Formats: sequence, structure tokens, C-alpha cells
Amino acid sequence: MHKPVLQRLQYVNDRRLYANLCHQFQRVMPRADARNAARGLAAMIDGLWLRGALTPEGLDAAEARHLAHTYLDQLLTHYGCYQDASTADFY
Repeated sequence: MHKPVLQRLQYVNDRRLYANLCHQFQRVMPRADARNAARGLAAMIDGLWLRGALTPEGLDAAEARHLAHTYLDQLLTHYGCYQDASTADFY
């Protein structure tokens, strides 16, 4: 980031996403695992946005949601709390 104000906003946004993901993952897994899961999902979200920004046709939101939900399904199944994220009502 070239502008300090935008860098600060990005940092705050990144920390908030990570904290929220950690909090939710800690409901179903140990703290260390929750932190790793939060890092993994945050990295996936960042990667999907980056891929969308770099692809001429843009981000396929439905495909991005499907990939993230599949990751969550696999992760939560591993911890014995499976709920099909691709069909869950999040909105």
C-alpha cells in the first residue's frame, strides 16, 4: 500500500476478519487449530479477491462462495461438526 491511511484501514480490516474467524472457529475446535483455520480461510478469501481483480472477466462470486464453502465443509467435518456450508443460510 502506498497511502498510509489505506494501509491502516487494510490492517484494521485484516485484523477484524482474523479475530472474527478465530472467535467462530474456537466454538468448535481448540484455540491453536482455530487460529490456523482462520488464517487459512482469510488467505483463501484474499486469494479469491486477488484472483478476481487480476482476471479480465472478474470474480465469479458463485464459484468463489462454492470454493470457500467446500473448504469450510472439509474443515468442520474434520472436527465432527459437519453442516453443509454450501446450503446453509448465512444471509
